[in-house]
Amino acid sequence: MVNQISKTDVVDSEFLDQEELESDGTFVYLTSTVVSTTSGTKVVVINLPADGEGILLGRDHPAESGDFVVITGTSGGLGNGKFTVDVVLSDTSFSVLGGIGTSTGGSISFHYRSGAERIGLDATGLTHVTSNNVQGAIEELDAAVGTGGSEGLSEAEHKALRQLIHLADEGGPFEGFTTGAFQETLPSATPFPVLVTWWTDSSKTAKILEETVTYNPNSTIASDSWVVYDTDGVTLMAEITDTISYSGVFELSRVRTIIDHFAGASATVTIDSHKTLRQLIHLAEEGGPYEGFASGAYQETLPAATPFPSSVIWWTNAAKVSKIVEETVTYNLNSTVATDQWKVYSTDGVTVLATVTDTMTYSGVFELSRVRTIT
Repeated sequence: MVNQISKTDVVDSEFLDQEELESDGTFVYLTSTVVSTTSGTKVVVINLPADGEGILLGRDHPAESGDFVVITGTSGGLGNGKFTVDVVLSDTSFSVLGGIGTSTGGSISFHYRSGAERIGLDATGLTHVTSNNVQGAIEELDAAVGTGGSEGLSEAEHKALRQLIHLADEGGPFEGFTTGAFQETLPSATPFPVLVTWWTDSSKTAKILEETVTYNPNSTIASDSWVVYDTDGVTLMAEITDTISYSGVFELSRVRTIIDHFAGASATVTIDSHKTLRQLIHLAEEGGPYEGFASGAYQETLPAATPFPSSVIWWTNAAKVSKIVEETVTYNLNSTVATDQWKVYSTDGVTVLATVTDTMTYSGVFELSRVRTIT
């Protein structure tokens, strides 16, 4: 007989069953216990589920990339959270996207992602939709509609928005986000944390923002990575990683790698929806370019190997031809900062678009006030 289908031809990942298509993201298809989680490799090891079927070769409940898991009860809470499955490595192990702490023990539940993510969509010719699946299209349309402040923002309006997300000196969520956001630093009680996570609340099930730090043998920071998550607390929106070089303990330069998972999205931003944009330019605690800019941006600190740099420049790349933003610092005789000036450049890397200069006054070495000049 021609075109017979054998058992080996039936692969679970090539079929969508009813539970997967109907999933709203809360359906639990498997539970088990955790053996360990490892920060460096981002690998989770579990015990074989009670039915003896694994998550790779098992027939009843194989896990897939894009599924998400909820982990609770790990040692010190270091592995707790909601994570997206990246690669299923064996019947009892898989890697996750984003950061995870090193821990042992705990419980785990496996969930199907939203079924609407698995239904394709042709966005050709659409104004507010670029996504190729139904879930993404609905989210983009929801953002385009806006909430309350429905007018679209011009560049000039965006510059002058009086929102803490622009004006405060701290990272994380501000107005527009739900109150009760919870920041966790791991490991606890250490001057060298490796993981700082902003969760929507203290139940630690949905992430907003996450910073992962690695250190050199002399305790200087080797790499500093930031990840921002979508409203489901699992889907990665954007990632940046700074790799830093030093002369001794003094920073010389850093190279920024930028991964924008939603590049090209063009939904209209309103005054209200702007507050809750899940973008690193709003949420991370570092300056310089983020998603929307080309990867490979290069930061230069001058003069080199000094505790009192006078110039910090972000260039588009290590060729140092086009500037993005520049900070210039002058010092008083007692080494306190006299003036701190920032310039932002147009896409040609030469034309200055705006300049901000802070002039400080002191009592001894303690700052009393500063006056900001904006041109």
